[in-house]
Amino acid sequence: MPAFVVLDSISLHTPDSRPLFDELTLAIGRERIGLVGRNGCGKSILLRLIAGEVEPSAGSIHRAGSIGVLAQIADERLTVAQAIGVDGELARLRRLERGDGTLEDAAPSTAASKVSTMSPNTPPPCPRSEHKSGERERYDHRGEIIAP
Repeated sequence: MPAFVVLDSISLHTPDSRPLFDELTLAIGRERIGLVGRNGCGKSILLRLIAGEVEPSAGSIHRAGSIGVLAQIADERLTVAQAIGVDGELARLRRLERGDGTLEDAAPSTAASKVSTMSPNTPPPCPRSEHKSGERERYDHRGEIIAP
């Protein structure tokens, strides 16, 4: 299987010059992987580096294709739909279901594909803090809603 991302001799330091990675070489294919480590060891910064949001101090990165990032939800007041950016689409679909939709509501939308992956397990429109912890984890760490 060809590599999707290749990190070659990557070095990265914190702003206070603490080394996070030194000469890290890694090849990632299209399979699912897990990134595990203690708090503060550099997991998030490594993902930001792979996504191209941060540049390494040394070494090179090769990316084949595009990389998408779903950030963790930080605002407990947001509904899950707001946090993943589909609240407007859900409101549009609810208007159509009630028979209150307009012609504009009935027009195809670029975000409709996001919403279609959510049904029928769409989370209730309540703040994230009101969801059970397992539900919050499924919504926080995935780009899609997963059935329990």
